[in-house]
Amino acid sequence: ESSYRRNTAIDVIRGILFRLLVSRPSLYQYIRPYYEIQKGLLFADSSLEPLWDIFEKMIRDTGLESIYCVLDGLDECELTSLKILLSKLVSIFPKHSVDSQRPKTHLKLLCISREYAECILEKLRTYPRIKLDPDSDEEVHEDLEQYISVKVDELSAEKDYSEEVRSLVKTKLIQRAGGTFLWVGFAVKELLDRASTEVEEALDSFPTGLEGLYSRMLLNVLERRRHLVALILRWVVIATRPLTVKELSAVTGVEGVRVEERERAIRDYISFCGPLLTVVNNEVHLIHASAKDYLTRDEEDTEPILEFFRIDEGEAHATAARVLFDTIQSSFTSEVVQEVLDSTLPCWELAESILRKLDRVNPLTSYAVKEWAKHAR
Repeated sequence: ESSYRRNTAIDVIRGILFRLLVSRPSLYQYIRPYYEIQKGLLFADSSLEPLWDIFEKMIRDTGLESIYCVLDGLDECELTSLKILLSKLVSIFPKHSVDSQRPKTHLKLLCISREYAECILEKLRTYPRIKLDPDSDEEVHEDLEQYISVKVDELSAEKDYSEEVRSLVKTKLIQRAGGTFLWVGFAVKELLDRASTEVEEALDSFPTGLEGLYSRMLLNVLERRRHLVALILRWVVIATRPLTVKELSAVTGVEGVRVEERERAIRDYISFCGPLLTVVNNEVHLIHASAKDYLTRDEEDTEPILEFFRIDEGEAHATAARVLFDTIQSSFTSEVVQEVLDSTLPCWELAESILRKLDRVNPLTSYAVKEWAKHAR
């Protein structure tokens, strides 16, 4: 799949299997018997167990050397799915050899995560662990300084800074970065719009910490755009998978614009959200997991504008479920129903064919049909 962010256990396993098959084609022997029975359904969202069986057989293949696997951002996995995934992973690495009579695995696994959700620490507490902060503070600081040096060089070349200004920018960034690469990126982007004489004042006024940055970004949204920006952010945050530009255009009402102007219009709308969002492979993503944490924080905000943008996830999912169900009702007209009744295609092929046609009318239909129940739950 095109997205770099697929956050369920089944997505993780499909991704690992794909990488294994690309690097070791001989492992197709383990997937072929399952595929001959289930065909395309083997890769459906409900097929975790057979895919896990295939995965275990692959990593216990006696002809394999060590397999090194890095799972980054484990904390970004959807919570219910994360618990299942952790249980599966732990089962591969019993703490005592008597715990398992199965062939030895060749898998060497590294999981990178923040310390929450709590189930991550609960499940993995008995395994070797390195705390990057503060255990590796010195190495992180060195990497951050190198990153800052590169960004300041690029900035200095573009803005034609004097050596004095260049040195000032580097020093200020090192002092105020707080160990956060993302903060440096935002600060450098801000300086691109400032004259050399405004650099020091800009850096001193730049909020410390990512939450302060996110607050400032939202406070800078023009009043006439706040409702639209809040709507876009709400859908991007709660979507069960990344929404495409076209899907987002449907839920924000931009579908009323002439067809040839829709994509440009929604991209303008996305730009109103500032650096909080990014478009990758035509899919809309939050810039970082910390942005979701900030937008869905439990504490009410004393600043009315920031409180307006804060997302109540339960309420947002309920609203999404209603919108998606309305989309389904309006899409499946009597003509579509008759086509279903008259068709001789196998059920799966018919469903996909119908959805492709409906998506041309309303780009949200496929997402609505496949995902509305998750929002309702």
